[in-house]
Amino acid sequence: MHLPALRALNDFQVTAVAGTTCASARAAAAVWGAEKAYDDARALMADPDVDLVTVAVQLPSRDGLVAAAIAAGRHVYSEWPLARDAVTAERFESAARAAGVRHAVGLQSRHHPEVQLLREALAQGLIGEVLSASLLEQRGPGLHGPGPGDLHGRRLRAGLHHRRPGAPAAGRGQVLGRERSGAAGLSDWARGPA
Repeated sequence: MHLPALRALNDFQVTAVAGTTCASARAAAAVWGAEKAYDDARALMADPDVDLVTVAVQLPSRDGLVAAAIAAGRHVYSEWPLARDAVTAERFESAARAAGVRHAVGLQSRHHPEVQLLREALAQGLIGEVLSASLLEQRGPGLHGPGPGDLHGRRLRAGLHHRRPGAPAAGRGQVLGRERSGAAGLSDWARGPA
């Protein structure tokens, strides 16, 4: 979501991208029109043509990236959550202030098509009264093997406890949910019962 948004703005130019491999970085650079591709995010941060670093990888994979961008004197846009705890987030904020680096934390997930689909279904009364919601993340080796949608040893279970439209208030609610190993898709469980 970040690269299409940046590319669409006249005030920004996608100069470089980083990936986990040279091949993935080159492929992303070709798609987004970036001149440079790196398989090391810190090398991208050291590039004098880079002014702003967008840290959009999942929290477990971004250890050290925000601090490295600040140390390199690059402005930082980090996806939420910024850090694992408040102490680390405060350390980032202090370092950015001391370095004169502008920083922002993004909360764009509410604009994601799958989240919008769920929001519309709720607004139209298709799901009924929401009684509770939950998201459980389980970690450990062997939860999912390598391949498309690999969650690197994570399994997600999303659930929405709800009362169907027209159901009596005294009745029990139903659970709409799905357990996923692979790419967690909110749309899968937003579209119908598991």
